Amino acid sequence: MAAGSTPPSLVAGFVPAVAGARQRGLGRRRVLGISAAVAEAWGSTLQILVDVTVLTAVAVVGPPFSGNRATSHQERNRKAQDMTESRRTSEGPAPSPAARMTAAEFRSMFESLRSTCPWGPDDRRGALNHLTPAEALAATREVRLGRSVSLAAKIETEVTPDDPEPARNQLSPPLATEADRGVTFSLDRIDMNIHGNADSHIDALSHVLFDGQLYNGVRADANADVGPVELSIATAADGIVGRGVLLDIPRSRGVAWLEPGDNVTVDDLLAAERDQKVQVGRGDILLVRVGHRERRRELGSWNAAKRRAGLHPEVMPLLAERQIAALGSDGNGDTAPSLTDGVDFPVHVLAVSALGMMLMDYLDFGNVKTMCEEAARWSFLCVIAPLRLPTGTGSPINAIAVL
Repeated sequence: MAAGSTPPSLVAGFVPAVAGARQRGLGRRRVLGISAAVAEAWGSTLQILVDVTVLTAVAVVGPPFSGNRATSHQERNRKAQDMTESRRTSEGPAPSPAARMTAAEFRSMFESLRSTCPWGPDDRRGALNHLTPAEALAATREVRLGRSVSLAAKIETEVTPDDPEPARNQLSPPLATEADRGVTFSLDRIDMNIHGNADSHIDALSHVLFDGQLYNGVRADANADVGPVELSIATAADGIVGRGVLLDIPRSRGVAWLEPGDNVTVDDLLAAERDQKVQVGRGDILLVRVGHRERRRELGSWNAAKRRAGLHPEVMPLLAERQIAALGSDGNGDTAPSLTDGVDFPVHVLAVSALGMMLMDYLDFGNVKTMCEEAARWSFLCVIAPLRLPTGTGSPINAIAVL
């Protein structure tokens, strides 16, 4: 592709978005969010000229997009502290209105993304194909300090607004009459909802159906007798090992966390890359922090099924072009309420069903964030080891970052 040219796949997804933007009267910031993606990824600037009566898109060759985000670390910290001190309710103030996506726009994006998967109709690994042995080997060079840290939250066992059916950890200590005679054992068992709104977990490609189909057109009833074996979490039985990249959106915005209902745009991802001097690329495990865990620790839990910060579905074409292997967040990944008409979990559908991209939900970036700030870098070796569940639609995980 020639320098400064715009990929046809992006144009196909961009044109409906521009038309929708005109119909809904979107402001310049939202439309420029898409132009920023083009500028960063392909070195050209897509200028959006918004007029009262006309909306024109012109592609021109120019330098990469550069927004005015020169806020110092001191200023960020001061703003974050002010934001924390100003919290008064569990729900917080309403976020700024976000651009909604119509059902037609969503379906156009879904079909466009699904058509970009190059591995053929029999593929069952999806985006993990981007993470080759060469990428995994290169990721080991991220280890410079020899320090490891968990990216998972502790498993919850108490009933909370966001976890009405928490895990049950049944302990069986030795009987008092046996404890002092020879060898005895303490035992326990655990029962949990893998896909809840509190515990850290990974979604397999068998987890999300759209119009009766899983990733790559696999029918939901293909393995009705034994479960969805073809796309189960067993696909990752040997682990997922690659370069992890943490993009801290609240840090870039200068706030402590994103409020429930707020969303991460293309502009947010690119601004975080610039601020953190890192770029997400092929085979990377992208981790997007919205501050969900910090807010929960400071203010207590709330019904995250109804209101939570997450990604705007507009970011998925950029992540597809970057060829990331997996996507994780300290929230659910999707914004609630949904920003898409008729689809409650648009990011899950686009990632898992269209792109074959496994998602990690409700991770905890508190410790790795501190470690990254101390090391002044935001990439590391990331190791994800799901349980060996032959028909599992997901698994609890204790993902590890090694710096």
